Amino acid sequence: MIVVLLYMAIVVIYIAQYEAWGVVRIGLYSPLASLFLLFFQLAVIWLYVYLTVRVFINGGERPFQQAWEALKNIVTLSRIVGLVLPVVIISIFNSIHTSFKATIGTIEPYHFDPLFAALDKSIHGGVAPWQITHGLISTTNGTLIIDLFYTGWFFVMWGFLFWQIFRLNHPMQRQQFLLSYVLCWSVIGTLFAHLLASAGPCYYGMVTDGSDLYAPLMERLHLMKLELLFHGDWRDLRALNGQEYLRAGHLNAEVVSGGGISAMPSMHVSMAMLFMLSAWQINKIFGWLMLAYLLVIIFGSVHLGWHYAVDGYVSVLLTIIIWLLSGQVVRVFHPAKYAN
Repeated sequence: MIVVLLYMAIVVIYIAQYEAWGVVRIGLYSPLASLFLLFFQLAVIWLYVYLTVRVFINGGERPFQQAWEALKNIVTLSRIVGLVLPVVIISIFNSIHTSFKATIGTIEPYHFDPLFAALDKSIHGGVAPWQITHGLISTTNGTLIIDLFYTGWFFVMWGFLFWQIFRLNHPMQRQQFLLSYVLCWSVIGTLFAHLLASAGPCYYGMVTDGSDLYAPLMERLHLMKLELLFHGDWRDLRALNGQEYLRAGHLNAEVVSGGGISAMPSMHVSMAMLFMLSAWQINKIFGWLMLAYLLVIIFGSVHLGWHYAVDGYVSVLLTIIIWLLSGQVVRVFHPAKYAN
């Protein structure tokens, strides 16, 4: 809560400095919060029905009354607050973050795309990383699979987040994850995104002068999309649609859900890394699965033209630091519980 309030205060001060109040939206993700609250209500109703049926099958008297008393012992006020409050706070928090992200490229121009493009080639032996990924997966069908995993990241993120919010019986793991989540978006997705303002390969020609170094990559992806259309295939490269969605929002100065253009560092990779760290803490098999997912996201971020490879590398490093720091904070404030 304190971290979220501090973050919101800093963003408001920054926006006030440039008198950019028009970008502030606090309800961008309220539909998701409403969906969670609906799910929560349905879960409570289902639990009441289940308890009633169980009492009835066991031959208990006044099954409705007994089920109601049992429900009150399970769905306590503290548990309701513990579930609902984080959802509301994170909904507002993510809305404020998206509002800030919309200022990147307008208040603060994109400066670093040429540098990150050069770093990519330097690190990877003089070859652009996208050439490596397309050398490994050159087919339309292979790219569609990568696209499916990458664009499905939003469902994974919200699902993982809501699942962690529900883990009231594992308070230390839950607190470490939620604190890391907020810090990743605050430090990586806000502070470093502002300091290292870049748009990414798919927008390289839009934000830099001279030749578009990534035109061959984007032409290749668009040819795949045209191939699907030509053959009447129902599938589509959703990454290209998403890139046009963000481009339109940026050019029209609109603040939209999931909007804003920022490449360095990659929040897709940061969140996937956070999921892996959290999953590994819970179960090793789960951890290996999320490691595989992380590698697919890093690969896809380059393959689909969203990011420079260095965006992902920086995100991985910063996320690990934040995860370890969050763990230390939890240990300091709840040493006894953490030991248990």
